[in-house]
Amino acid sequence: MEGRWYATNQLLPDGVTSIVVGGHRVSTYEYVPKQDLTTWQLRLLLAETHGDDENRLYPFVHLLPDGNLFVFANRDSILLDYETNTVLRTFPTMPGFVARNYPASGSSVLLPLEISSDSGTTSAVTIFICGGARPDAHQAPNLLEIPASDSCGSLTVRSTRSDAVDAEEPQWVMLVMPIRRVMGDMVLLPDGQVLIINGAMNGTAGWEDATAPCLEPVIFNPVTAAFEIQAATTRPRMYHSTANLLPDGRILVAGSNTHVRYNFKAEFPTDLSLEVFLPHYLANEEFAASRPKFSRTQPPTTLNYGTNFRANIYLPDDQEAFRPSPPSNSSFELRLCNAPYTTHSVSMGQRQLRLPILQSWQARADRNNVFTVESMAPPTANLAPPGYYMLFPLYQSIPGAATWVQLS
Repeated sequence: MEGRWYATNQLLPDGVTSIVVGGHRVSTYEYVPKQDLTTWQLRLLLAETHGDDENRLYPFVHLLPDGNLFVFANRDSILLDYETNTVLRTFPTMPGFVARNYPASGSSVLLPLEISSDSGTTSAVTIFICGGARPDAHQAPNLLEIPASDSCGSLTVRSTRSDAVDAEEPQWVMLVMPIRRVMGDMVLLPDGQVLIINGAMNGTAGWEDATAPCLEPVIFNPVTAAFEIQAATTRPRMYHSTANLLPDGRILVAGSNTHVRYNFKAEFPTDLSLEVFLPHYLANEEFAASRPKFSRTQPPTTLNYGTNFRANIYLPDDQEAFRPSPPSNSSFELRLCNAPYTTHSVSMGQRQLRLPILQSWQARADRNNVFTVESMAPPTANLAPPGYYMLFPLYQSIPGAATWVQLS
């Protein structure tokens, strides 16, 4: 293997092999376990993208449902067939004078994939990237005065709709966040929305290179394309911070060490504490008391690709106010979320799938609050590589606690 510092990993559909992309002064990719492969195409992207060696570490890498890889570095991106070592497509440069990768350190997610009940395919595949910094910010003498970016961009790289322009000519759609941010973390919530948390409003990633911490998280709704500011923390979470989804729906937040070594007396001291962020479905007492949950008859612990399965969902008594009569298939959702490896604003391999609800019915006449739903596991490993996932039940968009399942 080549020496790699600040590279990105992505688990491949075989569930065993990881592709390792980029790194400091390394413009290639390779595999673990090791395989032989020529890598000039990716070198073309990483070595010739806008800027020098900086602003393209920790490139954004997403496994798409067709089995190819979306790779983004700085402002440019490609569709890579890693099996044939072929660049299938070069996407338009992301608009704006903003770098997105380390040390500019924006963040990226593959928006939730929705699996259709008839064909098993997805309706759209969209990459969403937020935040970053001016490309030359990390070299500027007034680094701490340079504001981070408040822009986000979405790129639909594939759509099954025949009338979709972006099916042939993908174009970036740019949005403005209510808070500018660098070093933010993006977490896919179990209701399909995106949490943007942590980071700073000035500077870049690195030792002592940022100020003006972002204390207020933001939630983005992909359906309405709207942002909503959340309650603020009192703890700065900048360089070396993380945020991860827990099975109960909370977000575990940790980190922030903007110094070369531990420093507990600085303006932004090393922080060894942990916090949990409560999203709207937990912060609202009414919703928190009305969350659905899997009954004692859990879903199967192993889901096989493309097979149907059933799960019993219990609806609390006090959920009558939310309940249509009777509940319909559209009232329920099942979402698969993995547990990605998160560091430096990159959640490697993070993905979420909304599974189809084929039918639902009352489990037993004497159990009015228990409903059986029938669903289908993802048809292929391209949609979700083998491994362990959190399966969340939702009723009327309110998620309950997840159970762990193995997709194989």
